[in-house]
Amino acid sequence: MLDSEGEVLAAIEIVVTHEPEENVLRYYERNAITLIQINLFSEEDLYKVEEKIANPDVVNFCLNLNCPNFLNHEAKRKLIVANTTCKRSKHPMRACHVEADSVFGAIGTSILTENELKSAYRQGVRFKIREDKATKKKIYEIICMECERIKEAKRAYMKRLRSRRSGPGRRL
Repeated sequence: MLDSEGEVLAAIEIVVTHEPEENVLRYYERNAITLIQINLFSEEDLYKVEEKIANPDVVNFCLNLNCPNFLNHEAKRKLIVANTTCKRSKHPMRACHVEADSVFGAIGTSILTENELKSAYRQGVRFKIREDKATKKKIYEIICMECERIKEAKRAYMKRLRSRRSGPGRRL
């Protein structure tokens, strides 16, 4: 796959007998060339070639900001902020995502950089920060302010209710 100047953006390796050699893989990495690898292990795989092409075995391209392949591909990113409606409360809200131009065309992602988060917030998108229990990393979730207001009111009501029930001489 070539760009408009004829530079190689991606290479497709069809593996029949052996995988690409280490020097080839290093060349791809040094030159920011995306590797798309399709493994053909049997004669039956030849008859499923369209399926294999649609689901390659290896693609060293990633939009995850923590992925080592992310920086190799300098995808142009564009923050999209739009008006939408909360599915639960039907209240109007703002949401966002990023469109990244890549060697594979425009790809949408919900992974935002710190600057994109700040920009989205300035444009009215509201986030709730929680910690992923497995990775211990921060996760930013887009929230509806109406739903959050209702949740907060419900929590306050339940707290008042518990404090009345647990007064002097009362059993829980």
